[in-house]
This record gives sequence, C-alpha cells and structure tokens, in this order.
Amino acid sequence: GFRINKNNNDEGYKMINHLVFQGRFTKTPELKTSPNDGPKYVNFTLVWSEKIKNGQEMTCFIDCVSFAGLAEFITKYFEKGDMCIVEGKLLTSSYENAEGKKKYKTELKINKCHFCSYRKTDDVTELFKDD
Repeated sequence: GFRINKNNNDEGYKMINHLVFQGRFTKTPELKTSPNDGPKYVNFTLVWSEKIKNGQEMTCFIDCVSFAGLAEFITKYFEKGDMCIVEGKLLTSSYENAEGKKKYKTELKINKCHFCSYRKTDDVTELFKDD
C-alpha cells in the first residue's frame, strides 16, 4: 500500500506514474528495429480534443513508444485515424542535437493498448486468428 512520507524524501516509497489516454493515431504506425538487431519498437502520436471555454476546442498531442510484441500488435491492427485507449508511464530522456545543445523528449511508454472503435470493413474473426 501507500504510506505518508513524513520525512519529505522518496526513499522507500513507490511513486505513481500511470497514465491513460484515449485518442486517434495521427499517422499509420510503422514497426522499426533497434540498432544492432535490438528489440522491435514503434513510435506514434495520439491526438484528442477537449471543449474549453466559450465552446472553443483545444487539441492535444502525446508522443508514444512501445516495444516488442505490443509494438507488433499496434502496427498490425491500427492505422491513421483509428481510435484507441493506451496505458503506460511518462518518461523523459535527453540527447544532444547536431549543434551540441541538450534537448529533452517526453513520451508515454505504452504497456497496454485497447481497441475502442472498429472499421466497418473489418472481419472481427481476423483480429483473433493465429498466424
């Protein structure tokens, strides 16, 4: 369980980092392989909109990454415009750009991806068929 941290430090306490988003793929995801024949992965962006003041709409984007079997699942069953629900944790990494300046990238590392819409042309039995 969770305990109150009376010492105001993180030692011995598990922090919560779990996000759930529903959105649409901004483009069809493509499976890639890490350098030196490393794990397969997919990077993609999800978009969603929310109504805000005065009937205006705010559009939001989140960059996502997934690895191995889940990456293969995502690239097999989703394409641009499809809606899904993803679960994962937020990660931030850094790198140096060509000018030597440190850059930061924040993305959602996906550990679950759920269908939440379907294409009328899909034969549902095909989704659960063993290859």
